[in-house]
Amino acid sequence: MKIVVQESGEKPIKIVLPTGMIFNPVTAVIASSLINKTLAGKLSDEDIEKAEELAESAEEHPAENCGIRTRDIVRFCHEINRMKRIHGNLPLVEVEDDGGDCVNIWL
Repeated sequence: MKIVVQESGEKPIKIVLPTGMIFNPVTAVIASSLINKTLAGKLSDEDIEKAEELAESAEEHPAENCGIRTRDIVRFCHEINRMKRIHGNLPLVEVEDDGGDCVNIWL
């Protein structure tokens, strides 16, 4: 993954991170636990009731774990790595403002 921040008239800031280091099962476990802990602390009783109603209609039980399952994030990481192998430098984000500053993120 490559992140480039270019300010008008300035030297660009380039950050190169190995995709395998970011998108792997270990970081998936850490991310899902952080997301679930954050959601557990911020969900109101109304949100939990809505989740239970949706769970009953979809025949799932997300009310027990109102966040993201680790296996879903692991699956997402595998797909990101697969896309990297297939497409190489795939642009994920390209943002430019009126002043000429831009941020690009490539896979």
